[in-house]
Amino acid sequence: MLGVLNFTYAAGSLPVISLYLAASFALYGYLRKVTPVNPLDGLFVEIIILAPFALAFIWYLGSQGAAHFNPGLNWPAFFLVFTGPMTVLPLLLFAFGARRIRMATLGLMQYALPTMSFLVAVLLYKEPFGPAQIVTFALIWAGLAVFSFDIWRRDRASRAALEVVV
Repeated sequence: MLGVLNFTYAAGSLPVISLYLAASFALYGYLRKVTPVNPLDGLFVEIIILAPFALAFIWYLGSQGAAHFNPGLNWPAFFLVFTGPMTVLPLLLFAFGARRIRMATLGLMQYALPTMSFLVAVLLYKEPFGPAQIVTFALIWAGLAVFSFDIWRRDRASRAALEVVV
């Protein structure tokens, strides 16, 4: 929370999109964890629900002349079509994995992708990384360290209690 407050102060406005993305992915992870549905069936239902919206958007883009699907074989359209199947595999693996690990572990692992994206942005694309970003990044990871330490401590205490009982 301190990291978000720091960044809000430095930017002059609340990072609404970032908070929305974090909340929506946390909700998605939670729902995939607690839904008593086979991961493959769940992913199929997700696709069925989202497909009409995606097709409507593609139709809209086409009607505006902004579609990427032109007559004939063109490589951008070819690669665009295969982004769907390339996305399904990670989602399917996530759904299978989310059911097998603790929610706390799942939450911590969800910080890996944003951190890798951050590193790519700063190290490869030379995005600006000033004092506000440094403080925000440090505060977020300090919070994660405290959270992780608490989980580790509780897990260790519960294992010790189980050994005493057995």
